[in-house]
Amino acid sequence: MDSSSCIQEDRIVNAQNRARLNWEIACERLRFTLDGFDGRDAQATELADAIELVRTALQALQLAFAADSASSTGPTDNS
Repeated sequence: MDSSSCIQEDRIVNAQNRARLNWEIACERLRFTLDGFDGRDAQATELADAIELVRTALQALQLAFAADSASSTGPTDNS
């Protein structure tokens, strides 16, 4: 594996890690919004914003992991 391949792989892994972190944060925000972490019910706009964050984070996950599958050599047959 040459250095440019290693750099590309590092970028993919970094993008995946960022996407995972954003996903966790978005899900936590949605949970707090639904649970009313400060003792009040969620407002419609807060809920819509939290759902939008989750949707955006899911898209980022899909893109990050699609880049990994596009760069791989294909599925491994372990049978």
